[in-house]
Amino acid sequence: MSPAEQLWEIEAIKQLKARYFRCMDLRDWVGLAETMTDDIMFDHPTIGLHHTRDVAMAALKLRLGSLAFTSHHGCMPEILIESPTRASGIWSLHSCVVPLARPGAAARTPMHGYGRYFDTYRCEQGQWRISNLRLEHLYKQS
Repeated sequence: MSPAEQLWEIEAIKQLKARYFRCMDLRDWVGLAETMTDDIMFDHPTIGLHHTRDVAMAALKLRLGSLAFTSHHGCMPEILIESPTRASGIWSLHSCVVPLARPGAAARTPMHGYGRYFDTYRCEQGQWRISNLRLEHLYKQS
């Protein structure tokens, strides 16, 4: 693969991860599912370890559905194209989670988290998808 082709694929993966964050924050479940392979290994410290897209999506819907607002900012990607159909990446993360206000309860403080995503990607039918996602929090403030 030429350097220009590698840059093209890296940009496609950056777009994929941006779509992952946007769809998560907007609760676009169809769009979010399309960023993942059917057999994704999804490992998140709050949401848990899940071995398929359907199970990971069910857990995400359950967890995110009870939140008023989330904002995920992935930046500074380090992406390595390993072959025409496989790549890996590391992303820095800052997330903000605002819990729903409960009637009669005191307002809850937003949580800010900082960490790293460790991903692998697989190209299927010309489309990159996340095949392995692992988040490690470095710090969580609540």
